[in-house]
Amino acid sequence: MPTEDHARDEGIDESQGSYDPLGTVTDDLPVEHPARECGLHDFRGSYLPFERYTLVSALPPTVVVEWLAKNTGPRRWWTQNGPRLLQGTVDKDGFKVSPTIWYRNGWLPVIMGNVREEPGGGSRVKVRARPNVFAAIFSVLWMTFATVAGVAVLANGNLGGLIMPALGYLLIAGAFKLESRKVRKTLVRCLCSDAALASGELKR
Repeated sequence: MPTEDHARDEGIDESQGSYDPLGTVTDDLPVEHPARECGLHDFRGSYLPFERYTLVSALPPTVVVEWLAKNTGPRRWWTQNGPRLLQGTVDKDGFKVSPTIWYRNGWLPVIMGNVREEPGGGSRVKVRARPNVFAAIFSVLWMTFATVAGVAVLANGNLGGLIMPALGYLLIAGAFKLESRKVRKTLVRCLCSDAALASGELKR
């Protein structure tokens, strides 16, 4: 189950019922109702450019996959812009996508997951997000170099040695988190909202 800190990060008031990323109180629903646990669960990855989480939706897997497919265009290797919300591939077994953006971002998250039917109805979407392989390798090399150089500077009593590792971390994590958070909130809004529970309407 999600932690209190995570609920606070998503701007949710837990004082009136069970956790729900859109603020909807579900305590009045029957225990077996699939909407009771709708929302974001088991989030991991608050400080690193890697994330894992689970989305629970009252929509059936076919509708979830249909929404993903309609909002995902083919990957464009020469640009990160495009007409759809996401770029990548979607099929009945899973998806591998990245957000569509108008600017260049070397640490744009690659979001992978699968959609499974819940025993009581609805869907469970398990999601993993990471940088692309080249960005991850570059990040490791850069942070290793920056840390070694920083330690050498600190050994001489100069606190400026902290600047390079700190700037490297802020650049890498910030660029990744900026877009991964947008995608996460969009998935919650479109797949777990009251409107989605009521009609399964497929909108960007």
